[in-house]
Amino acid sequence: MQLIAIFSRQLLLGCHLLRVGLSSWQLLLHSMIHTI
Repeated sequence: MQLIAIFSRQLLLGCHLLRVGLSSWQLLLHSMIHTI
C-alpha cells in the first residue's frame, strides 16, 4: 500500500513538471516568434 502511495505521488509530480515544462516551452516559442 505504501508503494502505491509513493508511486502515485511520483506520477502526480511528473505530470505537474511536464505541465510546467510545456507552459514554459510555449512562452519561449511565443517570445521567439515575436522577436523575429
